[in-house]
Amino acid sequence: VSGMSPSALLIPISLLLTAAVICSARQLVRCKNERLRGGRFYRMTYFTMLFVWDVFDQAASWWFWQYTTVVGASQGVQIACLVSACIGMLALGAAFVAGLVIKTKFLADRKAPEFAYTLVAAISDMVMLFAMYFFELEGRDEGSLAKVLNLITTIIDFVIKILQATWTFLELDADVADNSDNDQDHETATVSVPRFHVCSYFQLPLLKSEFAESHVHGKLPARMCQQSHTSCQQHQPLGVEASFFEYPKSTTLTHSTALTATSGRPTGFPLLLRPRVFQIGPSSAATTAIRDFLVRHGLRAVKSYYRARDISAWINEALQQGKPALHFLDEYDAYTDFLYPFFSRIAWCSEGCESHNENVTKKVHHYLHLVSTLMWHYPYSKFIFNTRTDVARWLASQMFNCWPSIDAKLNWTAWLNKHEECCNPSWGDLGNKQCWASKDLRLMKVPSEFRHEEWAHRVCCHSLPTFRWIWNSMHRGVKRLFKQHEKRLLIFPIEGDSAALSEFLGVT
Repeated sequence: VSGMSPSALLIPISLLLTAAVICSARQLVRCKNERLRGGRFYRMTYFTMLFVWDVFDQAASWWFWQYTTVVGASQGVQIACLVSACIGMLALGAAFVAGLVIKTKFLADRKAPEFAYTLVAAISDMVMLFAMYFFELEGRDEGSLAKVLNLITTIIDFVIKILQATWTFLELDADVADNSDNDQDHETATVSVPRFHVCSYFQLPLLKSEFAESHVHGKLPARMCQQSHTSCQQHQPLGVEASFFEYPKSTTLTHSTALTATSGRPTGFPLLLRPRVFQIGPSSAATTAIRDFLVRHGLRAVKSYYRARDISAWINEALQQGKPALHFLDEYDAYTDFLYPFFSRIAWCSEGCESHNENVTKKVHHYLHLVSTLMWHYPYSKFIFNTRTDVARWLASQMFNCWPSIDAKLNWTAWLNKHEECCNPSWGDLGNKQCWASKDLRLMKVPSEFRHEEWAHRVCCHSLPTFRWIWNSMHRGVKRLFKQHEKRLLIFPIEGDSAALSEFLGVT
């Protein structure tokens, strides 16, 4: 640009591009280490691309400010350009620091930081547009590259930021509205029910055909009404035989006191009789295929994330607020890959191993607690526990592989031999120390409180028995929960065909 030194052009763009490269590399590492997927992966990719764009926009702003000093623009124009560039740099610097150090759940799940960033960036653009307008009025330049480039980037960025801020504000407003919803009245609630008698006990089958076999004309035994704490006014059946997924018009269901008759039932909630489908087996076991199957048969299905946040987090929040488990997710019919509690290939690590002392037993117990809660909040729901007959393949997909030269999925026997070579108890508390010094070993970053050998032995040797325990505990726990409700559960080995799944859900 005429009149500007090379250093004035190169220094801003060099510094900003360095920041863009560092931030982009950090997000790549984040996505790989934390195995980001779905909404979180999309949002982190979007934020990274937006940051790179803002780098070029800010470079253009600094160039233009320097250009105004070269051509002798008025002091007011120069100050306005400098203020705009500084505001933009503050926003960009905050985003840079956040991208490096802030946890994923705060970046991807919280709307307020994104809204604040876009609002500040939009203010910076607005100040710059006013400065350029008054610069044009002074008539000191007709069409320099610095002015044209800055004008184009500022207008584009202003439009992007306004749209982004508006969208984020609407999402914030929707979240506030969700959180401020009044609880449903515990005495009378309007709920959607399947096409069978509204006065029914939790353990009754779900299909109209099954129900009608024993209750053709409507009057239910008093025992069922007492046990379900439901007012058994005589209602006519709500329609002829219907499939599991057909929804009639809402029907008012009157309740007496809170449900307390049986351990595990929710207290203070209305009975929520709309049919639901929950896939509750482990991840890496055809969860996407099951979701696709449900969608093909007309269900509104959600997998893992809702509004860029874990479904389980929404459920926990609803329960903490004293609401039904699916209060924030009520629009869906089916929920998949949302309860498995281990997001790291190291079972006692949090997502990304930011915390490395997670209680594995507590996580499994909480998983079973959520399954039990869904059972009782949604008595007409059905549960699919997807599993594998080839347990070794599941273990290979879940565990952190310390020996990447051996693909555990393809050669499980060789991997087990390596595990035995390094982890046999005969080697003592830290295993075969030669293994931990080998160049073939791969580890995540060793926490400061561990020595290299301690962390290597813990990760490489303890993962196999830990994930075996997780697998067995989930299977045993779910079977125990459904011992008296077997018709509501399908143990579904994914290696077979979908016939059992179709039969279970009553679809073809």
